[in-house]
This record gives sequence, structure tokens and C-alpha cells, in this order.
Amino acid sequence: MEIPNPPTSKCITYWKRKVKSEYMRLRQLKRLQANMGAKALYVANFAKVQEKTQILNEEWKKLRVQPVQSMKPVSGHPFLKKVEDETVLCNIPYMGDEVKEEDETFIEELINNYDGKVHGEEEMIPGSVLISDAVFLELVDALNQYSDEEEEGHNDTSDGKQDDSKEDLP
Repeated sequence: MEIPNPPTSKCITYWKRKVKSEYMRLRQLKRLQANMGAKALYVANFAKVQEKTQILNEEWKKLRVQPVQSMKPVSGHPFLKKVEDETVLCNIPYMGDEVKEEDETFIEELINNYDGKVHGEEEMIPGSVLISDAVFLELVDALNQYSDEEEEGHNDTSDGKQDDSKEDLP
């Protein structure tokens, strides 16, 4: 039984590149499949909506209904106002000046604890993305193909002599 040689830094960087490229390829494939599925569902739903709209339009043509008058604002202000997304918590309960004086850091801690979580903007640490088990298994299967190709390439060389030409694997 031979003791395997420790991997070289070139080999490690090669496999890091392979893992990253395969992972990105798998993610892109999943995204494409999801987009194609969503597109097919959208087209099917749109056809159903058009069909039902056509049926309703035919029924409405038979009826003679007076349209309801639209409401007009009494004041010059519009009904709906566009509000920008809040950047701080605006619904902090008022607990009196005594509590505020006793514990001045309470509101600051409350804001820090919920910062970014109110509107689904949780901060993710770069590089800490967890992948699902299914994606991980697909990644391992895809990388095993490269490993099998590498082993076949080493077994094909005659009498342990390797060509001096550049190979894909360092």
C-alpha cells in the first residue's frame, strides 16, 4: 500500500477553482430550471385568466349596469400617500420618562437587535451562505466526474512515465 503524496498548493487551487465553477454552474442550472418552471406556470395561468375574462365579458355585455361614480377627495390631498421604507423602528412603546432616564440604552439595544430584520433585510456575513443537502450532493457528484477523469488520465500513462506537456491538472 502506497502512501499518497500530500496535495500541492497548485492542486489545491485547481480543486478550489473546480468546486467554485461547478457550484456556480449548478446554481445557474437550478435558477434556469426555476425560471423556466415559473414561465410555464405564468403562461398557463395567463391563458386561464384570459379565458375567464372572455367569459365574464360576454356575461357583462348581456347586462346593462350603470357604472358607480368614482369618489372624489373632499380636500385637495390625495387618498394614498407614498411612504418611504422606514430605516428605524417607529413603533417603540412609550414607557414614561422614568424608564428612559433609568435605562437610556434600552431603546438603542432594541434598535440594534432588530436593525435590518424588520423588513427582511438581514445582513449575511459574506462567505457564510449555507447550501442545501441536495445541492451539495449534486456538487459532489459533479466533482467526482473530474476525479474519475483525473484517475483515468494517470492510469493511461505508460510505465509511470508522464508526458512533459502541460496538463489541465498540475
